[in-house]
Amino acid sequence: MGGGARARIEALVSDAPDGQSELRINADLQLMGHLSELGQPLIKRKADGIFQEFANNLKKLLAG
Repeated sequence: MGGGARARIEALVSDAPDGQSELRINADLQLMGHLSELGQPLIKRKADGIFQEFANNLKKLLAG
């Protein structure tokens, strides 16, 4: 089964109007070959879940 993947992740921290910090994460994942045809929906769900878990854990960590 041939295929491949390429990912680019950007993170930007900026000042929010309320004096707090705002973190924005942008991820671009490109799937190629059979991997894109068969695995894309599953990989998207898993990636969305991982990013949500990351956000929740970071929020807890920063809250103390």
